[in-house]
Amino acid sequence: MGFYSWLTSDTGEPIPNTHQTEKEVFPVKMLGPNGEVFYEDEYDGFGVFGGKAFYEFLAEINGLEGYAAGLNLAHPRGGREKQPHIKPKIVRAECETPWEELPDSDNDPCQGFFY
Repeated sequence: MGFYSWLTSDTGEPIPNTHQTEKEVFPVKMLGPNGEVFYEDEYDGFGVFGGKAFYEFLAEINGLEGYAAGLNLAHPRGGREKQPHIKPKIVRAECETPWEELPDSDNDPCQGFFY
């Protein structure tokens, strides 16, 4: 199993996890479209922000249930096309930009670890 990480929506920088030694870890927030905020002081690399799993939250804000539903929504299998969906946005903790004004958080190709 690998790490999950994203680029911040506000600055476009990778979110490093606590298991790597190349970059400084910084606090982030995962934001939802209805004002939800999940604060994470030190991201551990496994997709959980403030006690909430990214893919579980992705499912919830799209009217689905469960981690697997969110993972399949983000990464469809079996040749299925990706469906349009609402995404959480991850920003630096000090960011005050509203969710609707931020671009989506893209996946970090380095997975928050392989720099």
